Amino acid sequence: MKAIKSIKEYWESIAKWLDEVAKLASSENLATRASLEDLEQFKKRLTIVELPKGFEESYFCHNGFMQAIGLVHGGDWMSLDEILIFWSTKENFWNLDYIPFVKLSIDEYICLDLSTSKILHIDLLEDERALEVYAVANDFRAFLANLVNDLQEGNGIMGELLAE
Repeated sequence: MKAIKSIKEYWESIAKWLDEVAKLASSENLATRASLEDLEQFKKRLTIVELPKGFEESYFCHNGFMQAIGLVHGGDWMSLDEILIFWSTKENFWNLDYIPFVKLSIDEYICLDLSTSKILHIDLLEDERALEVYAVANDFRAFLANLVNDLQEGNGIMGELLAE
């Protein structure tokens, strides 16, 4: 098997897995790509000068999911518009460096940390009005590599639920 080297190849592997293995979804659930203008408007609205290359490349491949399929640990990839909606309603204690891109539940997200480029799992702790944060990948490419590996190996919610 050829080693995957690019963000686009990771998304091609995800689409292939959806079409060949998943029983409850297909690559048609992946949204079309974001445009350069979409990303520039996104950065402008969030007052971000630069996003990590892997994040931008990923959204140039797919701008979220067309419908909820639970591909990412039971959660779904958010479109740029969905991220902006979250951002407009975020809590005061939310760290402005955390850009959510996977919604796992009403109070749980996978986020890009702009200050480190690490990928974080974040739980909003309602009673404490605070965040519980831990790293899940060193960068966007590593996160996608883990996702593809989990799909191919049938690990976790992704492989179990969608391939049944």
